[in-house]
Amino acid sequence: MVLTYQQAAAFIKHGTVPQLDGIQKQIMKEICYFTKLHPIKRATLVHYDRTALFGKEDKSLRITFDRNLTADTETDVLETQNTGKFIVSPDTRVMEIKIAGAMPLWLAHVLAENKIYSGSFSKIGRSFQNEIKHKVTTARNFSYSSIPIQAAATIS
Repeated sequence: MVLTYQQAAAFIKHGTVPQLDGIQKQIMKEICYFTKLHPIKRATLVHYDRTALFGKEDKSLRITFDRNLTADTETDVLETQNTGKFIVSPDTRVMEIKIAGAMPLWLAHVLAENKIYSGSFSKIGRSFQNEIKHKVTTARNFSYSSIPIQAAATIS
């Protein structure tokens, strides 16, 4: 389903349902039904810049490169200003290859020559891992000596 930024923001913030046709209208009805049963609440917003490439001969081949991956747990959903924390190093790129069926031989050779191997990566999962690491590190660095203690004495 395709929505403009304004349509998505209006739906999430105010419940305004966009005017759609055909299958998109049916999908929107299903989303509305689901969100009535399970209200939407903001948890984490993942931002990234994406370059998407599509196969000329095999239209099912899609390769994407994501960069500037950040996650934000504090600002409102769909804010245009990215204020998140980096999920991975700013110079890291995440490549994803999607294809129906077998990978073309030429692509398998290119990946092997460059020692690029299949792996698993979740942007939201990495965000949660980073948040947990931060909380654990903060807890380990906590010192009771940093808390001012006031002594009180009672004389009878």
